[in-house]
Amino acid sequence: MTLKKTLVSLFILTSLTSVAQNNEVTPFTYNKSTNQYTGLTPIVNALKDQTIVALGEGTHGTKEFNDLRVELIKDLVTKHNFRIITFENAYGDTYMLNKDINSNGGLGQAMKENLVSVWQTKEIKNLFLWIREYNKKTKDKVILTGIDTNFLTNSVSILQGEKDLTRNKTYYENCLKLSDAAKVIDFSWSKSNDSTFTPDYDNLIKVGTEAYQLTKEMTPKYTKQLSTDAQIALYNLELGFRMLYEVGQRNGDYTRDYAMAETAMRTQSLLDKKMIIIAHNGHIGLTQSLLDPMGEYIKKQYGTMFYSLGTFTANGTYSAMTDNIDVKISKYTSYELPQVLDNSLEQQMEQYPEKNYFVDFRNVPTSVFDTPKKMNWIGYKRMTQEEQTKYMTIENVKLREHFDGFIFMNTTSASEHFYLLKKILWE
Repeated sequence: MTLKKTLVSLFILTSLTSVAQNNEVTPFTYNKSTNQYTGLTPIVNALKDQTIVALGEGTHGTKEFNDLRVELIKDLVTKHNFRIITFENAYGDTYMLNKDINSNGGLGQAMKENLVSVWQTKEIKNLFLWIREYNKKTKDKVILTGIDTNFLTNSVSILQGEKDLTRNKTYYENCLKLSDAAKVIDFSWSKSNDSTFTPDYDNLIKVGTEAYQLTKEMTPKYTKQLSTDAQIALYNLELGFRMLYEVGQRNGDYTRDYAMAETAMRTQSLLDKKMIIIAHNGHIGLTQSLLDPMGEYIKKQYGTMFYSLGTFTANGTYSAMTDNIDVKISKYTSYELPQVLDNSLEQQMEQYPEKNYFVDFRNVPTSVFDTPKKMNWIGYKRMTQEEQTKYMTIENVKLREHFDGFIFMNTTSASEHFYLLKKILWE
């Protein structure tokens, strides 16, 4: 082949690749100075007809991920009848926060009492203030719920609020037993980052096992008499106490993500409303990555009526903590994002001229992102660059197997946490 023909062939190949990339990437704009997003309609259109939509986050501390999801939520609520917004947060605690949202009380303190620290941000508070105002204008209110089991006491409080049943002596006494068990477990969890505290694991397993067995006894006896909220609360307690029972059985197959998926699906089914899930990318994925994700379980039940939307970034800052476990009083610091790895999806994403864009795999039969590459999870715990690469990097990821679509924002900034300390650079 002559040099001329070779150059022509290369030009055609490059042009075709460019066209393919332009067809699959849908850009949108973000004005950082005004915090305004435009061009989100294609994203909303991909989500609007689903029963459950999961909006992920590539880090647990990116302001733009929160702000963008708030804008999507507003559109999905006001124009497409989504009514459940559920967080990666304890079910009972979020139930109590929902009551505060539908009152005139201060939200800051309610968030500190009922949310783990990762959600205690100005961006999320703005969402709750919007929900408060929206709910004042309609009878078909937005419902804020949680899917986690890390704190259980307020789920028991929901059961104790069933006035007719609390007149039943056995029910009343069973609730007291569940409350005692939940307080023991919640206290231990709240002390997870206290180096002076030593958990009594044998007692926790004993307490959890007894409470789990009690919830199994209560379910057939009282479910038909319970309100919808209390039915979900009882199931959430069963899933939470079961975690310790399974530890005692040395069953590693029972996971937090399974419990969160079950709570989400039970909530959606009983309330019979369209749902939005707010959680980390790692939890909403459709197939195994560093864990067996909640999204995989939901996908099996809901099929194409579940949409998992990941979010990614490559440059800027994020907020994280040095604690091992995110509790309600964890303190966050702003850090530089870890370096983008060679041969990674993030490296590929930032090569586009568009700085902010959406890819909908359901409408793109083939994609440049189908080539397996490394994928980097960034959680709530601060890690060194070496630790991040060693423990949070997943090899050979074909992105469409993990998400139905994704959003990329090239440069982002740290969430504005209530407890946000100084900015620190990567080591």
